[in-house]
Amino acid sequence: MVEVERKTTPLKDTDAAALISVIAPSFMSLSREAAELLMAQLWLENGAGKLLDNHNIGNISAYGHTNPFWSGDLFRPPWYDLKEIEALPEDTPQERKDKRTYFSLHDRMLAKPPGAPAKFRSYANFTDGMRDYLRLIASKYSGSILKAAETGNARAFASAVDKSNYCSTDCPADKTVSSLTFFQKSFQNQGLFAGLPRARAAAGVAGGLAVMAVAGGIFWATTRAPKRGRK
Repeated sequence: MVEVERKTTPLKDTDAAALISVIAPSFMSLSREAAELLMAQLWLENGAGKLLDNHNIGNISAYGHTNPFWSGDLFRPPWYDLKEIEALPEDTPQERKDKRTYFSLHDRMLAKPPGAPAKFRSYANFTDGMRDYLRLIASKYSGSILKAAETGNARAFASAVDKSNYCSTDCPADKTVSSLTFFQKSFQNQGLFAGLPRARAAAGVAGGLAVMAVAGGIFWATTRAPKRGRK
C-alpha cells in the first residue's frame, strides 16, 4: 500500500447520478427509488458532494485486499495527526465543533479495538470510487440496505442503515431520516434518475447481484468540516 496526500475532490449531484446510473447495472438491478436513497445516503455523509476526498465517494476504509477498482493507495483522515487537529482554526462555533469531533475521533482511532479508521482508500477517479462503493453495497448489503432502498421509503432505509454494520459510528435513523428525505425529494424534483425503471419494473429485470469478496468496512461520521474522511 502507498500512502498519498489527502485532497478534496468535490462532485456535482448530476455527475454522481450519472455515475450511479451507468455503473450500477454491472452489480445490481437498481430502481429509481433505490438510486435516489443510495445517493441520499452518500450526500448525507459527504456534505452534498462538497467534502469528498481522493474520489472516495463511499468513504471506504483502506483495509482488506485490493480489487480491480482499488490499487491499494490510501490517505489519512484529518483526525489522524494530533498536531494537524491542534492547528485547526476555532474562530466560529462550527470550527470549534469540528475540532472537538476530530479530537474525539482521534481518541477512538487509538482505542482497542479502534472506533474510527486510520486510513481510507484513494482512487484515481470517481469511476473507480463509485464502482468500489456499489460493489460493496451489492456484495455485502443487498439483503438489508439495498432491499430497503427499493421500497423508496426513507425511514425504512434509514432504519436498515442503522441496524446494519454499515456505520462504524452510530447513525441513528431518527437523526438521519429528515436529511435523507430532503435529498431524496431534491433528486426527484431534478429528475436525476428519471432514466431508471421504477421499483416494480426493476424487480422484473433479468440479472442478479454480483457476488464479490468484500474488502474493507464503511465508516460514517456526521461532522461538517472543510476536509474529512470516512468509512
